[in-house]
Amino acid sequence: MGKADITTKNVLAKNENFAELFNLTVFHGDPIVKPEELTEMNTEELIIDYGKRYTGHRIRDVLKQALIKTDGKQMYVLFGTESLTYDDYAMPAKNTVHHLADLSKLLTDTAARMRKDPDKSKYTADEYLSGFPKDMKLMPVITLTVYWGERKWDGPLCLDEMTDPFFSSRYPKGLLHYEMPLIDVHTLSDEQIAALKTEMNLLFEMVRASEDKDEMRRLAEQEKYRKVSADVVLAIETLAHIQLRQEEEGGTVNMWKAFRDMKEEGRQEGREEGLKLGLAEGESKKEKEDIRNTYELISSINPEMGKDSIISTIAEKFRKTAAEVEAIVL
Repeated sequence: MGKADITTKNVLAKNENFAELFNLTVFHGDPIVKPEELTEMNTEELIIDYGKRYTGHRIRDVLKQALIKTDGKQMYVLFGTESLTYDDYAMPAKNTVHHLADLSKLLTDTAARMRKDPDKSKYTADEYLSGFPKDMKLMPVITLTVYWGERKWDGPLCLDEMTDPFFSSRYPKGLLHYEMPLIDVHTLSDEQIAALKTEMNLLFEMVRASEDKDEMRRLAEQEKYRKVSADVVLAIETLAHIQLRQEEEGGTVNMWKAFRDMKEEGRQEGREEGLKLGLAEGESKKEKEDIRNTYELISSINPEMGKDSIISTIAEKFRKTAAEVEAIVL
């Protein structure tokens, strides 16, 4: 897992951030997912391969189970997130594999509970053989891909787009029309970002402005950037390729001060670099003057000494090549 994956995972794993992203994308802004109803799940999932079961592959960054209460009913839903900093052209297929693994585990667990149920009379023969009650509903599984790349996402968004048109145009619509929920930081509108009430608002703002450091400084002047969690600041540093001097106060960072200090450090470095260049130029000018004076002195004291011998002597004294000395004195 790369540094960008780790830093964004730490931010997305917070229930309030996680819930807000799904409410924004999947539920069109309705507050369906409640942070207090989220439960962390193991991201190592059961994979079925020709009848053999094995684990060991992390197939999601964050996985949470949510209890959804709506219209007088309640249900459980599995929500997962994947962070990407590049265009993964296989992502719709990978997400489908993830979902099938979740459903496979659900079917296995359901069949096991039915076999252990002491009252098997409640099941019909077909239900018992299926290992699944006729009226039982599958738990929905939704994976949200969050794309932080440097350019707009140009990969496929559904399985149809990964299938040859010869076939996809002939099978019934929906057979492979699994759409991949995607948040692309480059296509989020100002209104969508402004609607976010958690620190995802700050993270999306900063990452979208990462190509313009002056714009990032302007954003950081807002009051909301005076207390930003260290996890979000680290994610901003990683995704925007900047380095801020972090001075934590109670687990938060004043990003306005951090950007101001970064700008002042840049100015100071510029002054120091200018001073170094000035000193270097001064030293170079004085050295050339010393070489000329030495050449004139030797020529006047020992006129019979040839030009080439004088230049060779001076080159050795000043640790220069003969050509460098000759260019200075002649």
